[in-house]
Amino acid sequence: MRQIDQPSVSVSVEVDATPEAIWPYVIDINSPIGRSKELVGARWLGGATEPSLGGSFEGTNRVGDSEWTTENFVTALSVNEVFEWTTESVENPVATWRFSIEDLGERSRLNFFAQLGLAENGISPHYKDDPEAEDRLLTRRLQVWTENMLATINGIKAAVEGA
Repeated sequence: MRQIDQPSVSVSVEVDATPEAIWPYVIDINSPIGRSKELVGARWLGGATEPSLGGSFEGTNRVGDSEWTTENFVTALSVNEVFEWTTESVENPVATWRFSIEDLGERSRLNFFAQLGLAENGISPHYKDDPEAEDRLLTRRLQVWTENMLATINGIKAAVEGA
């Protein structure tokens, strides 16, 4: 696996609810807290209280003793359908993240997609000159993303279906 190939992961779950019932959880940037093992806080920037195309928010993550904060930019927004953002830059993101909801009639499919960008990230200095380490580290990083993304969408499913 190489960063230059911009690897991605995608997870989905069917939810016994309409897109309108799922949407508030999707756009709640704090919804993953307690589900994801990394995200510990998020807040809208510029006085915003909800997403808007071009809006931004700050996310704080923690793994072990390491904590970092990123600025994220809303790059796609379609009510009850898509909420997408990039990390650190719109033009050269560290990553792109996207929730999408498919209307299946009485049910919906909640999708969560993430793609590594070309920008330097927290682990790229560790594999800059070592392709074997790059494959190993990126494979593990995307496994962690997948675990956290599954926990997030399954948590949303449980919250929506339990409401």
